[in-house]
Amino acid sequence: MGVLYLERRYVKKAIEYLEKARGIYEKNNFVKQYTVYIYHYLADAYIYEYINEKDRLVRKQRNILLKKIKKYCKIALNKTRHWPTHYGGALRVNAKYCALIKDNYKAERLFIESIELCEKNGRKYELAKGMYEYGIFLEYVEKVEESRKYLELAYNLFKEIDSKVYERRVAELLGIAEDGASSTERFSRELRYSQRLSSIITLSRDISSVLDLDELLRRIMTVAIQVTGAKNGYLMIKDEKTYEIKTWVMEDLAGSDSEQDEFSKSIVNQVFQTGQAVLTTNAMEDEKFYNFHSIFVNELKSILCVPLKYNNEIKGVCYLSNSLSSGVFTDESLDVLTAIMTQAAISLENATLYKLAITDGLTELYTHMHFKFLLKKMIESSKKNEHQFALIIFDIDKFKKFNDAHGHQAGDMILSSLARVVKEVLRIEDVAARYGGEEFAVILSETDEAKARVVAGRLKHAISSNVVEYNGQNLSVTISMGISIFPLHADDSSTLIRLADEAMYLSKENGRNTITVYGK
Repeated sequence: MGVLYLERRYVKKAIEYLEKARGIYEKNNFVKQYTVYIYHYLADAYIYEYINEKDRLVRKQRNILLKKIKKYCKIALNKTRHWPTHYGGALRVNAKYCALIKDNYKAERLFIESIELCEKNGRKYELAKGMYEYGIFLEYVEKVEESRKYLELAYNLFKEIDSKVYERRVAELLGIAEDGASSTERFSRELRYSQRLSSIITLSRDISSVLDLDELLRRIMTVAIQVTGAKNGYLMIKDEKTYEIKTWVMEDLAGSDSEQDEFSKSIVNQVFQTGQAVLTTNAMEDEKFYNFHSIFVNELKSILCVPLKYNNEIKGVCYLSNSLSSGVFTDESLDVLTAIMTQAAISLENATLYKLAITDGLTELYTHMHFKFLLKKMIESSKKNEHQFALIIFDIDKFKKFNDAHGHQAGDMILSSLARVVKEVLRIEDVAARYGGEEFAVILSETDEAKARVVAGRLKHAISSNVVEYNGQNLSVTISMGISIFPLHADDSSTLIRLADEAMYLSKENGRNTITVYGK
């Protein structure tokens, strides 16, 4: 946030956020590769403050500010000395400080050193900034021809990397007409850019800690539609088992009555296969899509389709459209959506890794460890709200003999199929976990003994009725179940588990395929 405010020249805000970042960094000293450059940005921010405020400050205040700039410049050099990707920025800011105190010889030497280092390391943005600020310095020391040369180099680089803000700044210095746009149009464009930038920042902040996949994708879709003006949107994610993409989130602001998906499968597949975005202002008149049947069936016009990439692997596709009008999406829309999807892909990877960590690979139910965590959370919530809940532990009857008779592959198919049945029977707010081996655990939210018996009965019946076909045989299993109730039987997790487990073993002793409530 501090860097963004600095680039927009909101100096006070930039200093506020960068100082907060510095405090967190110095307290924790973590992720250095992402935070080590704080000091040269801070020095830069204070340089701008000095330039803006020096006429209003008394001599003592100016000296204090100069000392602060000098301190941060020195720290920036020391901190980044072994980080070539950030050292160029530190050199550039030190050059600006030397220019500020009129040590022009040293300033020029540091500017050139910064430019050479950034060029060597392929840091185009820092290189362009170095050339831009060196050009300004050269004009100040009356080296006009050299100044224009470096400003032109900076302009071409900013144009190449599509840095619109700096491109306009350098264009003004060079006297290059922007595009003939009126001041009203430029203001509107700046406002739109600012709003979209704000949306990206908000999205990054909001989704960085979201680990629930459905919630994460819903938020991403909402922001994507807001910032592009789309009427329809589809977020499609690759299935890691089938390697095909399927729709996870769909938004329809146009209010279509159709129950069919109104998107071009051909464009989605093209983007998914090639990793190249597609932007068309009127798909029905675009000769590239004449063979795409779905475009003409759905009368599709404006389409913007962007891949979600993480480490060059395509994780999914975001497809946006506006069938009501053409020319809705622009190159700017493509840039903004690409930025959003880059952040989204990182968060999607985090959410996916988290899901893998807390779910069992075979059954896709929660792991033993995560189940215990959720059970403790349920106890805390139920104590606070004075609610009951039920814990069910069940075990597949004679499963060892089943595996011996049919093989472990058949056993795995049974476990996977059983888990699917459990998820179908339970409510969204209930929790199901693979407790270990052929043993499972279920938490029934806000459920008393009577209701727990009913749900357990449904589970027992659904599982015993479930048939798995394997090697020409129809296979099925039964389960033995034990139930304990919070806080009726216990008010702590370990005791609840132990009592439900004891009840389950009573079911086994009483002939299996049975339900037992603790104490009954």
